[in-house]
Amino acid sequence: MTPEQALALACDALGTDPTQAEVLRAADAITVRVDAGRVARVIPGDADSIVATQRVLLAIAQLPEHIL
Repeated sequence: MTPEQALALACDALGTDPTQAEVLRAADAITVRVDAGRVARVIPGDADSIVATQRVLLAIAQLPEHIL
């Protein structure tokens, strides 16, 4: 999963505008600022597995901004 795909996934899941979001960190998990008050972490899964793809969606978690 690319950082851009993670950004799109996070914004879609949280109902936010991807043009207002930015990738903050891309490593094993990708951290995205989705809007002024929310940050999401996307944990990529195996793209070939439907179950893994569902885990990617479930792994999006809102994080307090101060932990960055």
